[in-house]
Amino acid sequence: MSGGRRHLGSGLSLLLVAGVTLAAPDEDGDEPEPPPTPAQAMRLLGWDRPADAAVGLVDRPAAELAAVALDLLAETKDPRSLLGAGTWLAGWTADPREPLVASARADAIARIESRLRIPADAPPLPAMLRHALLEVRTCLAGAEGAHGLRRALEESAELEEVPVLVRGAARSPRRGALRPVFQALEATVEAEAGERAAAIEEGLRQVAQTPRALQLIEAFRWRDAPIERAAVLDRVRDRAAREALLPLIEELLGLDEAARTIGVGLLHLPGTPEARDAVRLHLSDASPQVRAAACRATWRLVLSDTIPSLAFLLDDPDEAVRRAAHEALCKLSGLQLPASRPIWETWAKRRRQPPSPEDPEQ
Repeated sequence: MSGGRRHLGSGLSLLLVAGVTLAAPDEDGDEPEPPPTPAQAMRLLGWDRPADAAVGLVDRPAAELAAVALDLLAETKDPRSLLGAGTWLAGWTADPREPLVASARADAIARIESRLRIPADAPPLPAMLRHALLEVRTCLAGAEGAHGLRRALEESAELEEVPVLVRGAARSPRRGALRPVFQALEATVEAEAGERAAAIEEGLRQVAQTPRALQLIEAFRWRDAPIERAAVLDRVRDRAAREALLPLIEELLGLDEAARTIGVGLLHLPGTPEARDAVRLHLSDASPQVRAAACRATWRLVLSDTIPSLAFLLDDPDEAVRRAAHEALCKLSGLQLPASRPIWETWAKRRRQPPSPEDPEQ
Protein backbone atom coordinates (compact mmCIF):
# COMPACT_ATOMS: atom_id res chain seq x y z
CA MET A 1 0.00 0.00 0.00
CA SER A 2 1.33 3.42 -0.89
CA GLY A 3 1.97 6.17 1.64
CA GLY A 4 -1.07 8.07 0.40
CA ARG A 5 -3.29 5.06 0.95
CA ARG A 6 -1.90 4.48 4.44
CA HIS A 7 -2.76 8.08 5.31
CA LEU A 8 -6.29 7.70 3.98
CA GLY A 9 -6.80 4.41 5.80
CA SER A 10 -5.56 5.76 9.13
CA GLY A 11 -7.84 8.75 8.75
CA LEU A 12 -10.87 6.47 8.64
CA SER A 13 -10.21 5.09 12.11
CA LEU A 14 -10.38 8.55 13.68
CA LEU A 15 -13.08 10.09 11.57
CA LEU A 16 -15.92 11.98 13.18
CA VAL A 17 -18.87 12.32 10.89
CA ALA A 18 -21.25 15.02 12.01
CA GLY A 19 -21.20 14.16 15.67
CA VAL A 20 -20.75 10.39 15.20
CA THR A 21 -17.23 9.49 16.30
CA LEU A 22 -15.46 6.39 15.08
CA ALA A 23 -12.67 6.75 17.62
CA ALA A 24 -12.62 5.06 21.04
CA PRO A 25 -10.48 5.74 24.17
CA ASP A 26 -7.17 3.90 24.06
CA GLU A 27 -6.22 1.09 26.44
CA ASP A 28 -4.71 3.52 29.01
CA GLY A 29 -7.99 5.37 29.31
CA ASP A 30 -6.70 8.52 27.63
CA GLU A 31 -9.08 10.60 25.64
CA PRO A 32 -8.93 9.92 21.90
CA GLU A 33 -7.36 12.44 19.59
CA PRO A 34 -9.74 15.20 18.56
CA PRO A 35 -11.58 14.19 15.39
CA PRO A 36 -10.93 16.00 12.13
CA THR A 37 -13.10 18.85 11.02
CA PRO A 38 -15.55 18.23 8.16
CA ALA A 39 -13.11 19.82 5.70
CA GLN A 40 -10.27 17.58 6.98
CA ALA A 41 -12.53 14.54 6.74
CA MET A 42 -13.23 15.37 3.11
CA ARG A 43 -9.51 15.52 2.37
CA LEU A 44 -8.81 12.29 4.26
CA LEU A 45 -11.28 10.37 2.17
CA GLY A 46 -10.41 12.09 -1.08
CA TRP A 47 -13.87 13.65 -1.34
CA ASP A 48 -12.40 16.85 -2.70
CA ARG A 49 -11.21 14.79 -5.68
CA PRO A 50 -14.09 12.37 -6.36
CA ALA A 51 -12.60 11.18 -9.64
CA ASP A 52 -9.52 9.91 -7.75
CA ALA A 53 -11.27 8.60 -4.66
CA ALA A 54 -11.96 5.09 -5.91
CA VAL A 55 -8.47 4.77 -7.37
CA GLY A 56 -6.83 5.68 -4.06
CA LEU A 57 -9.01 3.46 -1.89
CA VAL A 58 -9.63 0.30 -3.91
CA ASP A 59 -7.85 -1.78 -1.25
CA ARG A 60 -10.40 -0.80 1.41
CA PRO A 61 -13.59 -2.83 1.82
CA ALA A 62 -16.34 -1.09 -0.09
CA ALA A 63 -18.87 -1.56 2.71
CA GLU A 64 -16.53 0.05 5.26
CA LEU A 65 -16.06 3.11 3.09
CA ALA A 66 -19.74 3.27 2.26
CA ALA A 67 -20.64 3.23 5.96
CA VAL A 68 -18.57 6.36 6.58
CA ALA A 69 -20.16 8.20 3.67
CA LEU A 70 -23.65 7.05 4.65
CA ASP A 71 -23.14 8.24 8.23
CA LEU A 72 -22.19 11.65 6.93
CA LEU A 73 -25.17 11.73 4.58
CA ALA A 74 -27.47 10.83 7.46
CA GLU A 75 -26.14 13.09 10.20
CA THR A 76 -24.18 16.07 8.94
CA LYS A 77 -25.40 19.62 9.29
CA ASP A 78 -22.55 20.91 7.14
CA PRO A 79 -23.58 21.31 3.47
CA ARG A 80 -19.98 21.23 2.18
CA SER A 81 -19.25 17.91 3.86
CA LEU A 82 -22.54 16.55 2.63
CA LEU A 83 -21.71 17.49 -0.96
CA GLY A 84 -18.25 16.00 -0.59
CA ALA A 85 -19.56 12.69 0.77
CA GLY A 86 -22.26 12.38 -1.86
CA THR A 87 -19.92 13.19 -4.72
CA TRP A 88 -17.36 10.72 -3.39
CA LEU A 89 -19.97 7.97 -3.06
CA ALA A 90 -21.25 8.61 -6.59
CA GLY A 91 -17.69 8.47 -7.93
CA TRP A 92 -17.02 5.21 -6.11
CA THR A 93 -20.15 3.52 -7.45
CA ALA A 94 -19.15 4.53 -10.97
CA ASP A 95 -15.77 2.77 -10.74
CA PRO A 96 -16.09 -0.53 -12.65
CA ARG A 97 -13.08 -2.10 -10.92
CA GLU A 98 -14.60 -2.11 -7.44
CA PRO A 99 -18.30 -1.28 -7.65
CA LEU A 100 -20.10 -0.50 -4.43
CA VAL A 101 -23.04 -2.80 -3.73
CA ALA A 102 -26.24 -1.38 -5.15
CA SER A 103 -28.01 -1.60 -1.79
CA ALA A 104 -25.56 0.88 -0.22
CA ARG A 105 -26.24 3.40 -2.96
CA ALA A 106 -29.96 2.87 -2.67
CA ASP A 107 -29.61 3.29 1.11
CA ALA A 108 -27.88 6.63 0.58
CA ILE A 109 -30.69 7.88 -1.64
CA ALA A 110 -33.30 6.61 0.84
CA ARG A 111 -31.60 8.46 3.70
CA ILE A 112 -31.52 11.64 1.70
CA GLU A 113 -35.16 11.23 0.73
CA SER A 114 -36.07 10.80 4.40
CA ARG A 115 -34.25 14.04 5.23
CA LEU A 116 -36.05 15.90 2.46
CA ARG A 117 -39.46 14.72 3.68
CA ILE A 118 -39.55 16.69 6.91
CA PRO A 119 -42.59 16.06 9.16
CA ALA A 120 -45.06 18.91 9.22
CA ASP A 121 -44.44 19.62 12.92
CA ALA A 122 -40.63 19.55 12.62
CA PRO A 123 -38.55 22.70 12.26
CA PRO A 124 -37.58 23.24 8.62
CA LEU A 125 -34.09 22.43 7.48
CA PRO A 126 -31.88 25.42 6.69
CA ALA A 127 -32.11 26.21 2.98
CA MET A 128 -28.41 25.50 2.41
CA LEU A 129 -28.66 22.01 3.92
CA ARG A 130 -31.93 21.23 2.13
CA HIS A 131 -30.42 22.28 -1.19
CA ALA A 132 -27.25 20.29 -0.48
CA LEU A 133 -29.33 17.17 0.22
CA LEU A 134 -31.20 17.66 -3.03
CA GLU A 135 -27.98 18.22 -4.94
CA VAL A 136 -26.41 15.03 -3.57
CA ARG A 137 -29.53 13.02 -4.27
CA THR A 138 -29.44 14.15 -7.90
CA CYS A 139 -25.73 13.38 -8.10
CA LEU A 140 -26.23 9.84 -6.77
CA ALA A 141 -29.09 9.18 -9.16
CA GLY A 142 -26.83 10.10 -12.08
CA ALA A 143 -27.69 8.98 -15.58
CA GLU A 144 -29.88 6.17 -14.26
CA GLY A 145 -32.30 8.79 -12.95
CA ALA A 146 -32.38 10.78 -16.19
CA HIS A 147 -36.13 10.48 -16.66
CA GLY A 148 -36.87 11.47 -13.08
CA LEU A 149 -34.45 14.40 -13.27
CA ARG A 150 -36.06 15.74 -16.41
CA ARG A 151 -39.52 15.43 -14.87
CA ALA A 152 -38.36 17.22 -11.72
CA LEU A 153 -36.82 20.04 -13.75
CA GLU A 154 -40.04 20.47 -15.73
CA GLU A 155 -42.48 20.08 -12.83
CA SER A 156 -40.76 21.06 -9.57
CA ALA A 157 -43.08 23.21 -7.51
CA GLU A 158 -40.18 25.29 -6.18
CA LEU A 159 -38.38 27.15 -8.95
CA GLU A 160 -35.53 27.93 -6.55
CA GLU A 161 -34.72 24.21 -6.47
CA VAL A 162 -34.31 23.93 -10.25
CA PRO A 163 -30.72 25.31 -10.31
CA VAL A 164 -29.91 22.96 -7.42
CA LEU A 165 -31.02 19.97 -9.50
CA VAL A 166 -28.83 21.16 -12.37
CA ARG A 167 -25.81 21.46 -10.08
CA GLY A 168 -26.46 17.98 -8.75
CA ALA A 169 -26.53 16.53 -12.26
CA ALA A 170 -23.20 18.22 -13.01
CA ARG A 171 -21.66 16.50 -9.98
CA SER A 172 -22.42 13.06 -11.37
CA PRO A 173 -19.30 11.29 -12.71
CA ARG A 174 -21.33 9.63 -15.45
CA ARG A 175 -21.06 10.96 -18.98
CA GLY A 176 -24.38 12.19 -20.28
CA ALA A 177 -25.65 13.23 -16.85
CA LEU A 178 -26.39 16.72 -18.19
CA ARG A 179 -28.36 15.49 -21.20
CA PRO A 180 -31.73 15.47 -19.37
CA VAL A 181 -31.04 19.01 -18.19
CA PHE A 182 -30.83 20.26 -21.75
CA GLN A 183 -33.81 18.13 -22.78
CA ALA A 184 -35.82 19.78 -20.02
CA LEU A 185 -34.59 23.20 -21.11
CA GLU A 186 -35.77 22.63 -24.66
CA ALA A 187 -39.12 21.35 -23.42
CA THR A 188 -39.70 24.40 -21.24
CA VAL A 189 -38.75 26.74 -24.08
CA GLU A 190 -41.20 25.00 -26.42
CA ALA A 191 -43.89 25.23 -23.73
CA GLU A 192 -43.12 28.95 -23.34
CA ALA A 193 -42.43 28.43 -19.64
CA GLY A 194 -40.07 31.38 -19.47
CA GLU A 195 -39.38 31.46 -15.73
CA ARG A 196 -38.62 27.73 -15.57
CA ALA A 197 -36.34 27.91 -18.63
CA ALA A 198 -34.52 30.84 -17.01
CA ALA A 199 -34.09 28.81 -13.80
CA ILE A 200 -32.54 25.91 -15.73
CA GLU A 201 -30.21 28.28 -17.58
CA GLU A 202 -29.23 29.90 -14.27
CA GLY A 203 -28.31 26.46 -12.93
CA LEU A 204 -26.12 25.84 -15.96
CA ARG A 205 -24.44 29.22 -15.53
CA GLN A 206 -23.78 28.38 -11.88
CA VAL A 207 -22.10 25.17 -13.02
CA ALA A 208 -20.04 27.22 -15.49
CA GLN A 209 -18.56 29.18 -12.57
CA THR A 210 -17.09 26.00 -11.04
CA PRO A 211 -14.40 23.54 -12.16
CA ARG A 212 -17.28 21.35 -13.32
CA ALA A 213 -17.51 23.73 -16.26
CA LEU A 214 -15.23 21.19 -17.96
CA GLN A 215 -18.06 18.66 -17.87
CA LEU A 216 -20.44 21.28 -19.23
CA ILE A 217 -18.07 22.07 -22.10
CA GLU A 218 -17.75 18.37 -22.89
CA ALA A 219 -21.54 18.12 -23.03
CA PHE A 220 -21.48 20.52 -25.97
CA ARG A 221 -18.53 18.88 -27.66
CA TRP A 222 -20.13 15.42 -27.38
CA ARG A 223 -23.47 16.89 -28.56
CA ASP A 224 -25.17 15.91 -25.32
CA ALA A 225 -26.28 19.54 -25.38
CA PRO A 226 -27.61 21.57 -28.33
CA ILE A 227 -24.85 23.81 -29.59
CA GLU A 228 -27.16 26.84 -29.69
CA ARG A 229 -27.28 26.81 -25.87
CA ALA A 230 -23.53 27.33 -25.50
CA ALA A 231 -24.13 30.92 -24.36
CA VAL A 232 -24.59 29.51 -20.83
CA LEU A 233 -20.78 29.22 -20.74
CA ASP A 234 -20.39 32.98 -20.46
CA ARG A 235 -19.51 32.77 -16.74
CA VAL A 236 -16.63 30.28 -16.98
CA ARG A 237 -13.92 31.19 -14.45
CA ASP A 238 -11.73 28.12 -14.04
CA ARG A 239 -8.47 28.51 -15.98
CA ALA A 240 -8.47 24.96 -17.31
CA ALA A 241 -12.07 25.34 -18.42
CA ARG A 242 -11.28 28.58 -20.23
CA GLU A 243 -8.50 26.86 -22.13
CA ALA A 244 -10.82 23.97 -22.96
CA LEU A 245 -13.26 26.47 -24.45
CA LEU A 246 -11.01 27.25 -27.42
CA PRO A 247 -11.79 24.14 -29.52
CA LEU A 248 -15.52 24.62 -28.90
CA ILE A 249 -15.37 28.31 -29.85
CA GLU A 250 -13.45 27.48 -33.04
CA GLU A 251 -16.22 25.04 -33.94
CA LEU A 252 -18.91 27.63 -33.23
CA LEU A 253 -17.19 30.21 -35.42
CA GLY A 254 -17.40 27.85 -38.38
CA LEU A 255 -21.18 27.33 -38.13
CA ASP A 256 -24.25 29.48 -38.81
CA GLU A 257 -25.00 33.04 -37.73
CA ALA A 258 -26.45 32.13 -34.33
CA ALA A 259 -23.50 29.88 -33.48
CA ARG A 260 -20.94 32.47 -34.63
CA THR A 261 -22.65 35.10 -32.47
CA ILE A 262 -22.32 32.86 -29.41
CA GLY A 263 -18.73 31.96 -30.27
CA VAL A 264 -17.66 35.59 -30.64
CA GLY A 265 -19.42 36.38 -27.37
CA LEU A 266 -17.24 33.79 -25.60
CA LEU A 267 -13.89 34.87 -27.09
CA HIS A 268 -13.10 37.14 -24.14
CA LEU A 269 -12.93 34.11 -21.82
CA PRO A 270 -9.80 32.40 -23.19
CA GLY A 271 -8.35 35.81 -24.08
CA THR A 272 -5.50 34.30 -26.11
CA PRO A 273 -3.82 36.10 -29.03
CA GLU A 274 -5.82 33.84 -31.34
CA ALA A 275 -9.03 34.90 -29.62
CA ARG A 276 -8.13 38.56 -29.97
CA ASP A 277 -7.41 38.13 -33.67
CA ALA A 278 -10.75 36.37 -34.11
CA VAL A 279 -12.56 39.35 -32.54
CA ARG A 280 -10.84 41.76 -34.94
CA LEU A 281 -11.74 39.53 -37.88
CA HIS A 282 -15.42 39.28 -36.99
CA LEU A 283 -15.87 43.05 -36.79
CA SER A 284 -16.38 42.73 -40.56
CA ASP A 285 -18.55 39.59 -40.46
CA ALA A 286 -21.42 39.43 -42.93
CA SER A 287 -23.92 39.06 -40.06
CA PRO A 288 -24.93 42.17 -38.11
CA GLN A 289 -25.48 40.03 -35.00
CA VAL A 290 -21.91 38.76 -35.18
CA ARG A 291 -20.53 42.27 -35.79
CA ALA A 292 -22.40 43.55 -32.73
CA ALA A 293 -21.03 40.68 -30.62
CA ALA A 294 -17.51 41.46 -31.86
CA CYS A 295 -17.96 45.11 -30.84
CA ARG A 296 -18.84 44.03 -27.31
CA ALA A 297 -15.85 41.69 -27.22
CA THR A 298 -13.43 44.53 -28.06
CA TRP A 299 -13.95 46.33 -24.76
CA ARG A 300 -14.01 43.09 -22.77
CA LEU A 301 -10.56 42.31 -24.18
CA VAL A 302 -9.50 46.00 -24.11
CA LEU A 303 -8.57 46.01 -27.80
CA SER A 304 -7.77 49.71 -28.14
CA ASP A 305 -6.30 49.12 -31.59
CA THR A 306 -9.84 48.44 -32.89
CA ILE A 307 -11.00 52.03 -32.27
CA PRO A 308 -10.71 53.02 -35.98
CA SER A 309 -12.74 49.95 -37.00
CA LEU A 310 -15.34 50.72 -34.34
CA ALA A 311 -15.59 54.32 -35.55
CA PHE A 312 -16.21 53.02 -39.07
CA LEU A 313 -19.04 50.83 -37.73
CA LEU A 314 -20.86 53.93 -36.43
CA ASP A 315 -22.16 54.19 -40.03
CA ASP A 316 -23.19 50.52 -40.15
CA PRO A 317 -26.61 49.91 -41.74
CA ASP A 318 -27.73 47.97 -38.65
CA GLU A 319 -28.80 49.97 -35.60
CA ALA A 320 -27.70 47.26 -33.12
CA VAL A 321 -24.20 47.33 -34.60
CA ARG A 322 -24.02 51.13 -34.41
CA ARG A 323 -25.16 51.05 -30.79
CA ALA A 324 -22.65 48.30 -29.85
CA ALA A 325 -19.82 50.14 -31.63
CA HIS A 326 -20.59 53.38 -29.80
CA GLU A 327 -20.73 51.60 -26.44
CA ALA A 328 -17.37 49.96 -27.14
CA LEU A 329 -15.78 53.28 -28.14
CA CYS A 330 -16.99 54.95 -24.94
CA LYS A 331 -15.73 52.11 -22.76
CA LEU A 332 -12.34 51.86 -24.46
CA SER A 333 -11.72 55.62 -24.45
CA GLY A 334 -13.37 56.59 -21.17
CA LEU A 335 -15.15 59.40 -23.06
CA GLN A 336 -18.81 60.11 -23.81
CA LEU A 337 -18.60 61.58 -27.31
CA PRO A 338 -21.60 61.56 -29.68
CA ALA A 339 -22.16 58.54 -31.92
CA SER A 340 -20.64 60.33 -34.89
CA ARG A 341 -18.06 58.66 -37.12
CA PRO A 342 -16.25 61.95 -38.05
CA ILE A 343 -15.98 62.98 -34.38
CA TRP A 344 -14.50 59.65 -33.29
CA GLU A 345 -12.18 59.42 -36.30
CA THR A 346 -10.90 62.92 -35.55
CA TRP A 347 -10.36 61.99 -31.90
CA ALA A 348 -8.59 58.74 -32.89
CA LYS A 349 -6.33 60.63 -35.28
CA ARG A 350 -5.39 63.23 -32.68
CA ARG A 351 -4.86 60.43 -30.13
CA ARG A 352 -2.21 58.86 -32.37
CA GLN A 353 -0.36 62.14 -32.85
CA PRO A 354 2.12 63.46 -30.24
CA PRO A 355 1.03 66.77 -28.65
CA SER A 356 2.51 69.88 -30.22
CA PRO A 357 4.45 72.45 -28.14
CA GLU A 358 1.70 75.03 -28.79
CA ASP A 359 -1.04 72.73 -27.48
CA PRO A 360 0.29 70.54 -24.68
CA GLU A 361 -3.24 69.38 -23.78
CA GLN A 362 -3.94 67.99 -27.25
